[in-house]
Amino acid sequence: MKMPLPRRLAVRAFTAFLLAGVSTLAVHAEATTDEEKAAAVKACDLGATSPLDPDGKAPPVHLGELNPTFDMAVTEKLITACRDAALAFPDEQRFAIQLARAMYMDFKSADVVVPTLQRFADNGHVEAQYMMYRSRASKLDPMRNPTEANKMMNYLRNAAEAGHALAIAEMRNLRRFGGLLKRDHMEAIRWAERWADLPSQGPGGEWGHQKEFQEVGKLYAAAMRIFFKEVSPEDKKKAFETIKAMYDAGNSMAVDVYGIALRDGSGVEKQPEAARAVFERGVAAGNSSAAVELARMLISGEGGPRDVKRAIDLLTTKSMHYGPQRAEVIAKLFLPNELVARDPRRVIQAMQDTPGTIEDYITLAGLLQDYQAKVNKTGLIEKLSLAAAVGEPGAGMALAQLKLSQNSDFRDEAGARELLALLARDGDKDARLMLAAAHFSNLDSTSQTRLTSGPMSEADIRAAITEGVAANNPRAFLLQGQLTRKGVLFPQDDEAATKLIVKAAELGNIDAMLMAGKAYDDGLGVPKDPRQRLRFWREAARRGSVQAQEQLASAFTFDFGARVMNLLEGITVPIALYGNGAGRRYGDQTNIMGMQPAMMAMSGMFTGGRISDFPRKAIVAAVMDGFQWAPAGLSEEKLVPLAKILPQDIRADIEKILKAEAGFSGDPQGYFGPDARAALRKWAEAKGPFNGRQQQVAAVAPQANPSPAASSSPSALPAATVSAVRDKAFALVPAAKNDAQRTAAIRQINALARYGDQPARWVIMRNYHQSTLLRAAVTPAELTRYNLDILVSNLAETPKADFEFIFNLTEMYKKDRSKGFAGAFVGAVRDDPRLQDLSALMEIAKHMQFSPGACDAVASAARQLKVSVSNDDGCSEGSLDALIAYAKKAGPANIETKARETAAAEVAKLAQ
Repeated sequence: MKMPLPRRLAVRAFTAFLLAGVSTLAVHAEATTDEEKAAAVKACDLGATSPLDPDGKAPPVHLGELNPTFDMAVTEKLITACRDAALAFPDEQRFAIQLARAMYMDFKSADVVVPTLQRFADNGHVEAQYMMYRSRASKLDPMRNPTEANKMMNYLRNAAEAGHALAIAEMRNLRRFGGLLKRDHMEAIRWAERWADLPSQGPGGEWGHQKEFQEVGKLYAAAMRIFFKEVSPEDKKKAFETIKAMYDAGNSMAVDVYGIALRDGSGVEKQPEAARAVFERGVAAGNSSAAVELARMLISGEGGPRDVKRAIDLLTTKSMHYGPQRAEVIAKLFLPNELVARDPRRVIQAMQDTPGTIEDYITLAGLLQDYQAKVNKTGLIEKLSLAAAVGEPGAGMALAQLKLSQNSDFRDEAGARELLALLARDGDKDARLMLAAAHFSNLDSTSQTRLTSGPMSEADIRAAITEGVAANNPRAFLLQGQLTRKGVLFPQDDEAATKLIVKAAELGNIDAMLMAGKAYDDGLGVPKDPRQRLRFWREAARRGSVQAQEQLASAFTFDFGARVMNLLEGITVPIALYGNGAGRRYGDQTNIMGMQPAMMAMSGMFTGGRISDFPRKAIVAAVMDGFQWAPAGLSEEKLVPLAKILPQDIRADIEKILKAEAGFSGDPQGYFGPDARAALRKWAEAKGPFNGRQQQVAAVAPQANPSPAASSSPSALPAATVSAVRDKAFALVPAAKNDAQRTAAIRQINALARYGDQPARWVIMRNYHQSTLLRAAVTPAELTRYNLDILVSNLAETPKADFEFIFNLTEMYKKDRSKGFAGAFVGAVRDDPRLQDLSALMEIAKHMQFSPGACDAVASAARQLKVSVSNDDGCSEGSLDALIAYAKKAGPANIETKARETAAAEVAKLAQ
């Protein structure tokens, strides 16, 4: 084995290599006299002495201080001085490394010095180790080249452990914020302590910035003890004393930390009012971090009144964009749809303006699955790739899902497989199944599916599916269902495929819900069933799937047969999706023959289809709900083209509302000019977030058994108990031998119906008009509540319920019981939020018009309550709208609730 060269010869070799590189630069003539050489030595030592160099003869100069103004003349003079010193004293290592440092600061020769730095680093030179890390850090890829990444990280670690100031700072930052190392709070504190207790940076004299540098480390060590939950109360208390002393001394960096400690009660008694005052002072001084923390308190109403508007002003002021937590606060404000309307694109923009934590990048990746936007694609991918490689939770999965999404800017199946393979190796079962699925092309389309090359073999894929199915993993059922549909790896079988996909959907997989709905829509392996289709799509939409919302909006126009869809799905959701620019259908900003795809998708929304089934007032309300839900759609560039699609009578009615509620002063003719559009924006801001969505979705979703009110009642019974009593009661009817026994059975069934059991209510509804015994046992008020519940639930298990309703109304009229019906009708509208939807109530009123006396009875009951009745017609749109307004103002009558609670005891007794 060849012996290493003696140190002196090695230095000569390194110096010669560097001098060869210097010859390419425009430098001055070589120093020849002793005076010139001495001057060169002095200039090189003063300008480029390495930190922690045992041979250093002058105070150390850290890398950024070599030429802080980036004046190339300064760099050129330093290179010349160090070249002359190295030529004069070729055996002195310090001149070789100082020359390398000077050349590193010259853009033309930076790469030339790297091999020499590498040799010095391998020989243990601390500054060379730090410089090697710095020169390579931005290019390191621990996923594809772990050996190189580990080597550079070892250089950095060695330099930091030796006491190199900048290496220590880098180690603290990596452990605090992540990067080439996984975040570790306690390690970050340890490195901050090393920062605060920084050793001397060299024998040649004190580093000029040592005290200031140590003060920053001291502040960081105390601040992190304030922030991190892992720190003991005793240590937090000591940290607070340090921060308070710095704050009292006027340290501007301590302001936000001091305020956070007071706000959170970290190391000190909780004092939100005092914290708010601290942040106010920080804002007055231009502290952007204090502005973000004050905004957080204004949003929560902590330490003083809530003021969301001022919080938004603070967060959007350009000079305050540098607060490190700004993007996180904006996301928490504009994503939940609670205090302000949801605005995902505002969050995306904030995350571009102020890059934040790894969690912010994960949130951004999630948003970009649904929203195509101009972002720093390279930066996002690099940040999450690096985080995934070092094991930051959620980073790899977020990026893999983005690479598998329909966002064409990020679609990269090969890249996704690489990330998923990394997660699968660490034991992530979902990642393994996603990786298996990513080996197949066109799984979710009608195109031919092929197995592509990747890290998993066919045997590996089969094993993953088998193990996943055994573990009840929905992804396994979905993948097997998809492959069975295509006849790949499994025999082609649509019926078996749909069963597997439905199983995955019922286990909560959103992609499976979309596919299950499509199967019922197309009749793939199951009979076509619009209700089952909607069941899965609605659940996916409820869970936030934009694709499901798009599917529902598209299906609304063609909902002629079952008529089970509503204006929320057909009007409100599309307008909101358009406003936010979400999904493929509404987010595409390209122009095709002068029109965006979103506008083409919406152009048929108000012409034909189901829209004619709904009263105009309900349509207008649905449109305005869409604007309230997504006020981003009220910008001029979005609102002007959308307004042209709205029918003029709809625009006119919107203007009437704006005239009454938002100060619109024009004539409501539906011209929708600038004044009307400004008033609409003012109206939406005053209304705040659209919170009616969950209630409306619940109102149209297929109901479980028993009805929702029963299952949420304090006296709710186990489903098994109700089912057992129902089976027993239903069996008594055919077994009854006389009217007494039949009446006893009817009473048991009616107890179930009063409790809210819909099968029992349906039996009574179907038989009331043709059974004397039923009519004797069930009151008109009870029958009315049962009928209305069945009608508004609109279940597949209750076919032709509208005919049964008409028959029952007619029978009550014949027996002079219409008054009892009308009173119960008004009570039901008060008690059931589903009946407070004008469209739903109008649909029921259409059936009432076929029954003698029904509409007149409702009109009479309404007049007694001083409810305005249009043209004495209790079934007219105006009368029903007035009745709904009365019901909302009067509040619940609690008739249904009391009946269910009483019945619960009776059903429980029957179960004994």
